[in-house]
Amino acid sequence: MNTSEIKERIENLEKKMPKYLHEQDLKSLDTYVYHGADYTLIEKLLNPFWTWFASFFPDSMAPNMITLIGLIINLSASITVLYHDPTLEGKAPSWVYYLASFALVTYLNFDCADGKQARRLNASSPLGQLFDHGCDAINEVFILVTLFSACGTGLSVHACLVMIIQCTAFSLAQVLEYYINVLVVGNRFFGTTESILLVSFVYFLAGFLGSEKLRAPIPWNFPFSISVSELVMEITNVGMLLTIYSLFMDGYRSGTRVPEAERGEKNLTTKDYLMRCIPSAFILLI
Repeated sequence: MNTSEIKERIENLEKKMPKYLHEQDLKSLDTYVYHGADYTLIEKLLNPFWTWFASFFPDSMAPNMITLIGLIINLSASITVLYHDPTLEGKAPSWVYYLASFALVTYLNFDCADGKQARRLNASSPLGQLFDHGCDAINEVFILVTLFSACGTGLSVHACLVMIIQCTAFSLAQVLEYYINVLVVGNRFFGTTESILLVSFVYFLAGFLGSEKLRAPIPWNFPFSISVSELVMEITNVGMLLTIYSLFMDGYRSGTRVPEAERGEKNLTTKDYLMRCIPSAFILLI
């Protein structure tokens, strides 16, 4: 079989294969530009630092490599926590939680620096966004698992509820980004950066005070008793539920922000948006 026959067979196979991306989709993929929501106050304050931090990476380093390094650093710390505390009951040594706190802040800085690097090198792409958000999705699970260890909750029903609510909020953010072409995470006052810094501070407290003290009731004159770990969980739940409501209503009220010429094969009616939200809402209700 000569080269021309092989080429002809490949072309015939390509014609028979179903098209997952149409021509308009491919054009939209080439012209896609990432749009994030407005910075929070803390992000505006830290933005000059992240720009300065990104300048230390050489031009030869791809933005995805920066993302991957941040992922590896945080996963290594989380795996160390799981090694010392597989039941997530707060039994890991103090230095492990210090390590987790440092690794999480490092991951935050690397995650912000990769976008700076991409824009500096003019290397932004849909693949880069997909890789970045894929790493964020993996990290989210391990961040929560480490938080459960720091708070000593174990694999309780409450901990599983926190995990479901957090993952639902993350999924809805991606659905909304598809719909309005803007990635919205949190609001102008409290977003991803604030969440990561808060969780990192809880890790530090677990190392400094010990997980058992985080589980002790807070000494205040209220008619109910609650520990620091329970308070953190409740704040996390309430914050994410408000985020889910905000994400849902933003897409429902605002409608699509994608120009009609750039929609490709997207179905962007309000009905379609609601249909995409149903699976996440169903999981949350279960």
